[in-house]
Amino acid sequence: MLTPHLTAFVVQQCSCATAFAFQDTANTYKDIILSSAHWTAAEQAFTVCEPILRLLRFADGDVPSSGKIHYYAYKVQQRLQEVQLDDEVMDEVRDIWRQRWEYMSSPLHGAAYCLDPEFLTDEGLDLGNSRDACVSDLLKMINKLVAVSDRQAVRLSYAAFRSKEGLFGEAEAHADAAVMPAHQWWSIYGADHPQLQKLAITLLSQVSSACSCERNWSSYDFIHNRRRNRLTPARARDLVFVFVRRSGHRFLPAALSVMYC
Repeated sequence: MLTPHLTAFVVQQCSCATAFAFQDTANTYKDIILSSAHWTAAEQAFTVCEPILRLLRFADGDVPSSGKIHYYAYKVQQRLQEVQLDDEVMDEVRDIWRQRWEYMSSPLHGAAYCLDPEFLTDEGLDLGNSRDACVSDLLKMINKLVAVSDRQAVRLSYAAFRSKEGLFGEAEAHADAAVMPAHQWWSIYGADHPQLQKLAITLLSQVSSACSCERNWSSYDFIHNRRRNRLTPARARDLVFVFVRRSGHRFLPAALSVMYC
């Protein structure tokens, strides 16, 4: 627990504020830190923000995550329903979250959730009444991305996936679903259903944020500037690769490839 250590640190710093101009301010901060109401409010704020920050941290990455976003968003909504705070405050927080989720969500998230093998067998990961909305999103993506002649075959293959028929029901498939990226899982266990396999890999291989591209563009701007504007695209690409590697970030070829499209 960091509370006692943080309290002791702030009190020590306030005690060192011997200058007359800062004495009143230091005493005010000291009273706030020593107040139990302050730590109660901080704990409540942490309870509300924790699932939201987990979702943002998960989405702000360079790995495919589209199949998990809908589930994490559902967990945020579930946590906000369980928090016991002032009704007026919580109603405002829930309204803000609902508006933001309606803005950022898309049928891709619901469809990818339906096809994510991690959520196939564990009943504890079921979204309850939200499952029908996810299936509706999947049907929208089927109608958008699949040829008319193949749509019925894809729907039948999805029924086999939900029923865990064939390779979908193997013990190895269940074990790998928890540790293997979803799009790689489909490349192994979806061979008997090629139309659905193609759709699943397309949906589940998507990242949920453009932050990786933004980071690479920032690196590119640092390298290709006014004084170094005669670099060829291939040379600039190699320099960005080296710079990102040395900075400790994971390299995303797909993100760099958009620079020269």
